[in-house]
Amino acid sequence: MPLASLDLPLLILATYRLQAIWNGERIAQPIRAWFRRYGGTVAYFVDCPLCVSVWTGGGITTVWLIGSLPGQILVGALAASA
Repeated sequence: MPLASLDLPLLILATYRLQAIWNGERIAQPIRAWFRRYGGTVAYFVDCPLCVSVWTGGGITTVWLIGSLPGQILVGALAASA
């Protein structure tokens, strides 16, 4: 399923929201702490907002392109909450 021109803003907003949840919300704090235990490169990629946005953007786009209804609902909910 190719991306339509209206899909891009939706994917951008969903990526922004998921990245904001990962980097700033308390709900993701235990997961971030688990990754920080390893230190080094792993901790850097988990704490770097730019790095996290690349990973979340790839994940959001993959979920969207797979085309499952639960995935599209999740992407829509993330975009709506941004």
